[in-house]
Amino acid sequence: MAGIGLVLPLAAQAEEKASAALQDSLIADIDTACANFAAHRTASVASLTASGWEIDEPTESPNLADAFGTREYKGVGSAELYLMVEIYPAHQLSYCSVNIMFSDVLFDIDRIGDADGLAGRVEPVDSGAYGAWHGNTATALRLVQAYQIGSDFHYQVTEIETTAE
Repeated sequence: MAGIGLVLPLAAQAEEKASAALQDSLIADIDTACANFAAHRTASVASLTASGWEIDEPTESPNLADAFGTREYKGVGSAELYLMVEIYPAHQLSYCSVNIMFSDVLFDIDRIGDADGLAGRVEPVDSGAYGAWHGNTATALRLVQAYQIGSDFHYQVTEIETTAE
């Protein structure tokens, strides 16, 4: 039977858009977790846990720290968090990513780019949208990517900071 493909029903995908308040709150919470880990590395685990993240065995060495965590967001779904900090002479690279697979809501990818200091673009695709932005904080170059494909949402932040040697 050539030409017949498997098509998943739309009911298997999120259909409700996240409210602006819900999306802004979730992104702010993720950004706080990322910044906290970047600043304090594994010493931040207690505050991450207190804010609702379940952190699984963080590791730290003189030049690298990383952690993996999960959290349930009411009305959104289960989030998986990966945090990493690499230390170089005169630089620190911080990476943070969050995946929400089978999200209960759809995120407005354009809204992420509305954050102060970010410039970039959003590219729609048949099943969602991809976005990429850049900006500067007081101390770092900030690179942000996000996508919503079907019911899967991904958000990641990379910051490259110049530090004292």
